[in-house]
Amino acid sequence: MVYWLDFCQLRETFKKLKKTIHIILFSLLVSLAQAQQNDIDIALKSSDYKYLSGYFDSNIELNILGNEGLYSKVQAEIILKDFFQKNNPINFKAKYSGFSKDGSKYSIGNLETNTGNYKTYFFFKKSGESLVIKEFRIEKNR
Repeated sequence: MVYWLDFCQLRETFKKLKKTIHIILFSLLVSLAQAQQNDIDIALKSSDYKYLSGYFDSNIELNILGNEGLYSKVQAEIILKDFFQKNNPINFKAKYSGFSKDGSKYSIGNLETNTGNYKTYFFFKKSGESLVIKEFRIEKNR
């Protein structure tokens, strides 16, 4: 009887510990994602395509004003450079973001440029200990 009580108490303690570890890991992921989002916001505001492309996965789904496809990191950087040469950013504001159970993240924002306003969409996927951009879209606001 004593052993059964000890086992039940131990089991409950492990359940609480597991829950605490999950909360800590989720908090760390959120903190990392928030810092990364701040870096991306700054890169978009300053048209720093090189810095932004540093977050790209080795292959990325890219849709910049209808120029859509699966591109290598280098190709995507060139396309993004071309966009920023034609559209100088004035401001960027992330509007919505969220996480899924598998650790992926999305972010939707508004990019204001000298030629007009654009909606941005990022989809991040966990790769090792960091989040990489798997999909990036820039669409004209309607």
